[in-house]
Amino acid sequence: MKTFIDLGFKRIHYTLQYSVRKSLGITVMPKMEVWVKASSLHHVNAG
Repeated sequence: MKTFIDLGFKRIHYTLQYSVRKSLGITVMPKMEVWVKASSLHHVNAG
């Protein structure tokens, strides 16, 4: 799922992926892509 968060005057776009895991993973790629991997066991609707 592609989404974004507004942080002050900056909008940060990221791709959110749920999977079976115990931790949160955040990867920032060289081309300014952000990937967030979260636990599907604790799925919370952020929007």
